[in-house]
Amino acid sequence: DVIVERVKTVLEMHPKNFKVDIKITSDSGSVRFLYRKKYYRDVDFVAFYSPQERTIYISADDAKSRILAHELAHAVIDQFFGVATPVKIHELLAQYADENFEE
Repeated sequence: DVIVERVKTVLEMHPKNFKVDIKITSDSGSVRFLYRKKYYRDVDFVAFYSPQERTIYISADDAKSRILAHELAHAVIDQFFGVATPVKIHELLAQYADENFEE
């Protein structure tokens, strides 16, 4: 909850009824497998946010607060606007959140 609130504050976005599930996988290979299964694309991600499920998938090995902040930012942005935002805008805002996240 502390990380969520910090991300919301950094982005100045406070979506009503914010909810996100977090699923921790054993390793980044599992994250990539799940992404490929859902989106039919190979990636080198260690974490990702699925807007359809409102779920973050992250590997236990890479579960650092800045990575989690980045993925939480995707969830906050998604739920704040309520419509699909352009991918580049989404990514820029998520990068801003993790770069300005203070532990």
